[in-house]
Amino acid sequence: MKAIQDEHLVENAAATGAYLADRLRALAKTTPAITEVRGRGLMLAVELSVPSDAVTASCLAHGLLVNNVRPTAIRLVPPLIASRADVDEAVAILGTVLAEAPAKAAAKTAGR
Repeated sequence: MKAIQDEHLVENAAATGAYLADRLRALAKTTPAITEVRGRGLMLAVELSVPSDAVTASCLAHGLLVNNVRPTAIRLVPPLIASRADVDEAVAILGTVLAEAPAKAAAKTAGR
């Protein structure tokens, strides 16, 4: 608890969480695969128009760990020490994965 207070991790979580939510909402404006962003602090959910299991697996392959919490939703829960640079990297990876998602879904459908 002392480290959390001394290192101002609660304040960092609030500021970095707001930045993450803003970045995800900005990504949603350019990525039709994101239909909603919700949450509080550093715990955010992203509702998707594509299956979340494929997104989760692809994010992991790109080095980003997200939780598959519903068939069309993922959860991001970065650590309290996350920085804006960490957020930028995570959102870039998610953007790459979601840009690939429609192409992968089309290829999978075509292969049936």
